Amino acid sequence: MYGFTLSGPQMLFFSVAHSMPLLVLAIWLAMPTGALWLAQSAAALAWPKYRFLAGVSALSAATFLFALASQAGLLATYDEWSSSEAARTPLCLLGLVTTAMLMRESWRALRHSAPFNPPAPAMLQDRTLSTSRTLPHSPAAVYNAFASASVLAAWWGPAGFSNTFEIFEFRPGGRWKFVMHSADGKDYPNESVFAALEPAAKVVIEHVAHPHYTLTVTLKPAEQGTLLTWEQTFKDSKTAQGLRHMVEPANEQNLDRLAQALAKNEGAV
Repeated sequence: MYGFTLSGPQMLFFSVAHSMPLLVLAIWLAMPTGALWLAQSAAALAWPKYRFLAGVSALSAATFLFALASQAGLLATYDEWSSSEAARTPLCLLGLVTTAMLMRESWRALRHSAPFNPPAPAMLQDRTLSTSRTLPHSPAAVYNAFASASVLAAWWGPAGFSNTFEIFEFRPGGRWKFVMHSADGKDYPNESVFAALEPAAKVVIEHVAHPHYTLTVTLKPAEQGTLLTWEQTFKDSKTAQGLRHMVEPANEQNLDRLAQALAKNEGAV
């Protein structure tokens, strides 16, 4: 009867795995989804920038690594726990759960990994919210409004928001961790990475906290100062379209505040 319980199939799996560990290892390594997710999970936990690029949350990466470590531990200690009536059932159930976790996360990796699903131009447009503004200031002055922590903190976010910066590393690959405070007293933790910086030309910010997006700000000299283009690309079109009603007016307010900060700084010079 034991073979028909939930733990029975898992015991069979571990019996085979124990007797032929190299075969099981070869099967695991031969699974491109599992190998891909393992590499992504390790990289995602180590580097926030990669976490965004791969579309991997820290929780998902930790979940997969926990499941894999549990499987390895159960295989390595098979002789000890398989002979114990008290330990056998709960540990086999753990094996079943972690097997399901491995399969689910591996499938998600295959479906959502960028190398397997490069976005088509139309898809990229669907998940990008953009605006532009001509500012009566030089590209260098506008760029410096991003480069200065005190100036950026003064204008970042929609109307009524203030900011507390915890980490501000304005360099390619640098972290930007801060808390936005709304007018009604709510706090919104944020974490981003400065993915690319071109003085007086471009600022690329990857928001690695939820919701994931890449903000690309380009600066081009214009007759009246600087043409600023603001492109916010979300992970998927569903998120972008669902947030459009909030993000678009918020971005306009953000640029209003930028213009005010630039005028204030120019007047103080």
